[in-house]
Amino acid sequence: MKSKATMADVARHAGVSVQTVSRVVRGQSSVSDDTRKRVEAAIQALDYEPNMSAQILASGQSRSIGIITVGDLSFGMQDLFVSLEERARRAGRYVVSASAPENDSQELLAALKYLKARAVLATVVLAQNPFIIPVLERSQAGPGVLVMSGRHRLSNYVTIGFDQISGSQALTRHLLSSTDSILHIAGPLSAQDAMERLAAYQEVCAEYGVPAPWISANGWSAESGYQVGRNIKPIPKAIFAASDQIAIGVARALSERGLQAGKDYALGGFDDIAEAPYLTPSLTTVRQDFTTLADSVIAALEALIAGSVPDPIEIPTSLVIRESA
Repeated sequence: MKSKATMADVARHAGVSVQTVSRVVRGQSSVSDDTRKRVEAAIQALDYEPNMSAQILASGQSRSIGIITVGDLSFGMQDLFVSLEERARRAGRYVVSASAPENDSQELLAALKYLKARAVLATVVLAQNPFIIPVLERSQAGPGVLVMSGRHRLSNYVTIGFDQISGSQALTRHLLSSTDSILHIAGPLSAQDAMERLAAYQEVCAEYGVPAPWISANGWSAESGYQVGRNIKPIPKAIFAASDQIAIGVARALSERGLQAGKDYALGGFDDIAEAPYLTPSLTTVRQDFTTLADSVIAALEALIAGSVPDPIEIPTSLVIRESA
């Protein structure tokens, strides 16, 4: 078996001292750009992995947690990231962050390796696409928290997410209480949330014995909803949009066709964004409490660091009825 490269190997390869390699690895600024580039090239060429974990953990100095964002952050996840950083700091811990594109297992593994080298005590992964689950299992990374709906069970991660099913069921039942003509505009089906909201909608339509037509907006944005809304034919009496932003775009497109939400058709969204009560008409939606989510993630992290592994946590959602439905 090939032995792992050492810091001394990197120093010889780059033609610098071991102390200089150490300063580059630790991100210190007292190194010239040219020297830093030579050291980084040597690290990559030798596949050197800094053994900072053992040094820091042995000294008891590590107070860090890691956060990995996978793909673009959707509604609420941006605020969640900030909340986690604030709560960690109040608890005397620090956050080291990394990111990876969606559907790129190598970049996700590199992000996990990056955090491991910085001796984080536990890691939070913010993601929507379930492709990451087998990647996390293969990497044997952890301990950590996976923020994703679905109550997934992993060896070294606890899953925390919102109850997408009951929220979507409640909204679908509310819309079907006054009509049997309904349409669901789904989010991107690579996202766990979008798949669960669609499945719950279909289950309730089957329960009511009505057709369950749907179309994917291929995104969560108002622009995505607007493009779908321009082409809806025929216009249903009720629309369940998979996000408030999609609902806003749909309402705009249908208003250009002379139709008003809350009058000509019922409209419901998902998320309860800050603007939802102030739209005209105000938007019926499903609320997700990101404050509770942040508190739950921090509590799970502390439990993991203490050596226990909590069960998956599912946070309730609630239906908020307003003028649009």
